[in-house]
Amino acid sequence: MNNISYKIYSFFLLLCLIVGAGCEEDEQEIPTGIFIAPNSRDIVEPRNVVFVENYESSIAFSVAVYEPASEEIQVAIRQNNELVSQYNSTNGTQYEPLPEQSIRFSSETPVIEKGEKNSAEIEALINSDLLDEDKTYMLALEITNASGNIVLNKAMNVKYFSLKGGPPPNIALGKPTNQSSITAGGLSPRAVDGNTNGAWSAGSVTHTAGVGQDWWEVDLEAISPLIAQINIYNRTDCCAQRLVDFHVFVSDVPFESTSLEETQAQEGVSDYFTAGVGGAKTEIKIGRTGRYVRVQLEGNTPLALAEVEILAL
Repeated sequence: MNNISYKIYSFFLLLCLIVGAGCEEDEQEIPTGIFIAPNSRDIVEPRNVVFVENYESSIAFSVAVYEPASEEIQVAIRQNNELVSQYNSTNGTQYEPLPEQSIRFSSETPVIEKGEKNSAEIEALINSDLLDEDKTYMLALEITNASGNIVLNKAMNVKYFSLKGGPPPNIALGKPTNQSSITAGGLSPRAVDGNTNGAWSAGSVTHTAGVGQDWWEVDLEAISPLIAQINIYNRTDCCAQRLVDFHVFVSDVPFESTSLEETQAQEGVSDYFTAGVGGAKTEIKIGRTGRYVRVQLEGNTPLALAEVEILAL
């Protein structure tokens, strides 16, 4: 370009900047990036899958753009297990692809409304029934289509989650407790101290007086949306028969009576009965909401408990 041509070209560019004249044909729209939110510094974001039969763990996310959408953006998302294989090959990892039967989405075609940056929240619902608790799975989410002036870029349009499963947490730890009576310093909080040692000498076993239908209970301080299982640990150095023919009551509201029969008749109370002497650990499947849990004997023996674990959400 000679000096005269350069001056003319520079003048034309200056004119465009001042008045916009004659620039329409040269203007280009800047593509808008789209991604899966929330952003995370982790390339693979870890999440837990709760292993409870017929229960779905939830991962919440949305699709988003950096600037408010100038028009409605229709988006398509999917799970892509091919990306899991590629990730393992590139990074030397051994993630298991999440089986397609184990996941469903609340929506696979989210929309970002005009003037918004994010779509409504989407849930990836993961069922553990077909999963192995000892394996770590990978969920690879991919944006496969977006309407409007959107350029898809796998560096932005893919999000990885690592999924490790296990039982729900023990929500009884440290919660307020009570029992029908106390003998030999066997206080009720010992059953929620996290220590399952059943030897009296370990200082973590409760003990009541044995006046008849002895009981122990805990207030979880809020209604759990799902109590999956209750584990009851017995005394192990001796006296296992002190946990015999016992009921586990679960309720959303306080128990109205300490009478076994009246508690059984109380509306909304579920009764789980174990006949005979409890083992070192007795596992009881529950599958309901609950805030109050009581362990109560039928007979006249003292009640001794090493620990009561309430696995719940």
